[in-house]
Amino acid sequence: KDPLVGGNLFKAIQAPDVPIDQDNIKNKSESFLHFTQSLNNAVKSLMKIASDQTEKCRSYYKRDFIDVSEAFHKLGESMEHADNPEASKLKAAVTFTSESYRDIANLTDEQPRKDWQPLGDTMHEHSGILDVWTNILKVHSGALIKDSEVDQMITEGKIRADQASEIGKRSDVISYSLLAEINHFDSFYFKEIRDAHQAFLQEQISYHQAITEKLKQALHMFDDC
Repeated sequence: KDPLVGGNLFKAIQAPDVPIDQDNIKNKSESFLHFTQSLNNAVKSLMKIASDQTEKCRSYYKRDFIDVSEAFHKLGESMEHADNPEASKLKAAVTFTSESYRDIANLTDEQPRKDWQPLGDTMHEHSGILDVWTNILKVHSGALIKDSEVDQMITEGKIRADQASEIGKRSDVISYSLLAEINHFDSFYFKEIRDAHQAFLQEQISYHQAITEKLKQALHMFDDC
């Protein structure tokens, strides 16, 4: 059986043998709690948007582009029997426009796996991390409450001075551990959020550039009409 399960884990941590400022750590933990709760709400909101956009790209947005494609296709077909000798060129240009929107529909269908899904996956991962922080901060809050009761317990004769000192040291280990976790969180979280958004925006740019190129090609088809 693992002897370091649960609260016993703190026995394996070597913290500085210097009393920590409890008021300072209390203020920092409360501030961090508000930050993580606010951040978690925002992360879950973006997760929902990513899921909604994925669904829309593969259904509504794709369907809209297909509808546009079909409308241009019907217009091109209507020119099939026109007497004007220029009609064949115009028909070809309009048909090409229809095909371009069909391609755009396919691009839109495939796009979420390149941008919205990876972004949503990152938000989901970090939401799980942020959810855990609530329990971590509760453990620390309990340690601070216990530490604040020490003086009264000595006065009431419930514990000895050496026992009070040991309680203080254990409380400091938890506080130092919390600070270490907060610093570690800060060191990687913002970098991962930045990287995820850069990747997302780059894919969005590529997507819209591909659409622009399709439309430019369609436009050039009308130059000879």
